[in-house]
Parts: sequence; C-alpha cells; structure tokens
Amino acid sequence: MKSKFDGIVKVKKQELDIAESNLIRAKDSVKKVEQNIDEIVCEILSLQVPKKGGFEQMQLQRHTLLMLRRQKEHLDFELIEAKNRVHGCQRLYEDANLQYEKMMYLKEEEIAKKIKALQKKERMNMDEIALQLYAGRMS
Repeated sequence: MKSKFDGIVKVKKQELDIAESNLIRAKDSVKKVEQNIDEIVCEILSLQVPKKGGFEQMQLQRHTLLMLRRQKEHLDFELIEAKNRVHGCQRLYEDANLQYEKMMYLKEEEIAKKIKALQKKERMNMDEIALQLYAGRMS
C-alpha cells in the first residue's frame, strides 16, 4: 500500500546503506593497520644483534631498528585515527538507523490508519447493504 512516507523511507534507507558501507570500510582500515603493526613487531622481534662484524654492521642494524620503531609509531597514530573514524562512522550509522526506523514506523502507522479507515468504510457498506436487503424483504 502506498504511503506519503515511501520516498522518505527510500532516502533514509540509502543513507543507512551508505553509513553501513562507510562503517565497514573504517573497520577494514583498522584491521589492515593492526596487521601492519603485527608485521612490524614481528620484524623487530626477528632482528638479532650481530655477534660478529664491524661497527658499520652494528650501525646498520641500529638504523634498521630505529626505522622499524618509527614505522610502528606512525602506524600506532594511524590506528588511533582509524579507530576514531570507526567511532564516528558508528555514530553516523546509529543515527541513520534511528532515522530510518522512525520513518518506517510512521509509514506503518499511516498504512494501519488507511487499513482501519477502509475496514470502517467496508463495515458501513455492509451495514447499508444489510439494511437495503432487510428493507427489501419487509416490503
């Protein structure tokens, strides 16, 4: 049954779908950053202090370790930003879902009112038919 809220419900559903896809992308971003952090940590843990070699080799390893630590710090900041995006997208999704549910409720209420009015009209028509039949039998 048609309702004046059909167009609004359609728009709110589209907004909800967009918010949901943004939330999914934000969560995927967090997972990717966490995986990158895990890889960097594994690399850091796999580094071993050279037991032989000169000063240059020790400096190279130290430089590598510092580079990996900087990368991890950078990824830690990215993770914080990604989690903040997830929280923001979560709030937007919840708001969009609430708006969609409101419009669906209003649409269903309007449809219920229309059905009730149609049922009332049908009862009145049936009563009128019954009265006409009764009047026809009486004459």
